[in-house]
Amino acid sequence: MHYLLDTGIWLRLSREPGTLPEGCRAALGTEPQVGLSAVSLREVAWKAAQGKLDLGEPTLRWFRKALTSQLAILPLTPEIAADSAGLEDFPVDDPYDQMIVATARQHDLIIMTSDRAWRDYPHAKVRYYKPILSHR
Repeated sequence: MHYLLDTGIWLRLSREPGTLPEGCRAALGTEPQVGLSAVSLREVAWKAAQGKLDLGEPTLRWFRKALTSQLAILPLTPEIAADSAGLEDFPVDDPYDQMIVATARQHDLIIMTSDRAWRDYPHAKVRYYKPILSHR
């Protein structure tokens, strides 16, 4: 396993794979398994419960479809929690992003993200992919 998906990439992969650049889709296509932090599930569930994300169906049903066999859910461990709270110069004050970055660091994975705010974070391996936005 080489990659950890951030929540945004996972959502795009599950709902709108065509918005992921070809390089991202190609990289994922060669991997038998990619990581997903367990906190991404919480982030999606919380956004859906707050009305900030429309999954089109109940959250648990959506999870069952979106959690494909390619995804390995990586749990929150004491090491990840401690690392996430002390990330050096992390540019955003978002505990979900911090835990995702710490998960990748603890598992020595490359984070696939579409989040510009921390795409150049020097203390983790980050691969940024600019989403392809449709012009409707």
